[in-house]
Amino acid sequence: MKSRNVVLLALAIGCGLVAAFLTAKLGASGKTDTVPVLVAVKNIDQGTRLEKPEELFTRKQFTKDAVPPEFIDDVNQLRGKTLQRTLRPGSHVTIDDITQHNEVDLPVDEKTGEPYRAMGIKVTQESSVNGLIKPGSRVDVVCVERLPNGRSASTVILQYVLVVSVNDQMRPSEMQGPIKNVANVALAVKQQEGAILALASKRGELTLQLRSKDDKKIVSKVRTIDSLTGEVLNDAGQPLSQPEMFTIPVAIKPIPAGTTIDDPAKWFEEKKFVEIPPNAVAKLDDLKGKTVKKEIFQHAWVAVEAFDGELAKRTEPAVLTRVHTVGLQVGGNAPQYYRFENGMLQTGESKTGTKEKELTPESKQAIKPEAKPETKPETPTDTKKDEGSK
Repeated sequence: MKSRNVVLLALAIGCGLVAAFLTAKLGASGKTDTVPVLVAVKNIDQGTRLEKPEELFTRKQFTKDAVPPEFIDDVNQLRGKTLQRTLRPGSHVTIDDITQHNEVDLPVDEKTGEPYRAMGIKVTQESSVNGLIKPGSRVDVVCVERLPNGRSASTVILQYVLVVSVNDQMRPSEMQGPIKNVANVALAVKQQEGAILALASKRGELTLQLRSKDDKKIVSKVRTIDSLTGEVLNDAGQPLSQPEMFTIPVAIKPIPAGTTIDDPAKWFEEKKFVEIPPNAVAKLDDLKGKTVKKEIFQHAWVAVEAFDGELAKRTEPAVLTRVHTVGLQVGGNAPQYYRFENGMLQTGESKTGTKEKELTPESKQAIKPEAKPETKPETPTDTKKDEGSK
């Protein structure tokens, strides 16, 4: 009986050992070997100099059957090198990516997925920043155009544009120093940007502004060239060849003080001005419900002060006084003078210093002033003077 138990115990122990062995073997066969590969953590543009590659790349584990045929695992191999193609997040880097060659790899817009195109433009040594612009640089494109009025306009048409090549040099050089005798450059642009660039090159001279590698700011409100009409536009979208105009209300007719503007369109219309006066009302709707305190003249723009303060008193226009003096001489007597204001006989001191007398009945018959005092009437006085002289 005891021997039987011993045999069963030994058999159980043996089975356990066999099971443990098989489990360990199966576990070992299920384990997958992986290989670390350097991949980009963000989009890295062509021409980027890898001064701190540990900030741009990270290690990603690949299985042996998924490992890229060529890859780099040591960041020290990348340090100080210049990237020859654009890398997207998760893309691995190879020796070929940091080795100069003659192929061009254009970037793709991260947001829209639109591929860029290479487009060449003519430049000079001066307009290319004296050769400091190199493949991989970022530039702004400026167009200088001569307008019909004789003036010139300087317009920023494109911003933060990648330089693909300079002359026949398509890859960034590890050598320092400016490029000599620059005659043309190739830029990476989208389709619409290419149309703008082609139009600008025909309308004026192009100049490149070199950007710092850390300057990625895009100004949203810049003056550009309309790709359809070819006119230079300002911030408001108006042709730069014409003065920028502003619309303000002006009076259609004289508006007396005390008038309440219930309907602005009844009293005002909008007209364009080159500039808005500092104290002018700029919007027609701002006039509704206002009471005019000072008279507004016809065709005049509206000042804010016209609605401030107390109601101005209306002044009566001055009355023009017409003055005439009539001289009367009877026989050898001294002449007498009579003053008329607006056809009415006045008494008082005459211009000659003699006393003006009231007319006697006899004098009244001799003087017959006409209705229009400004025309000197022909009176009997002249007849009497002639008779006295005779």
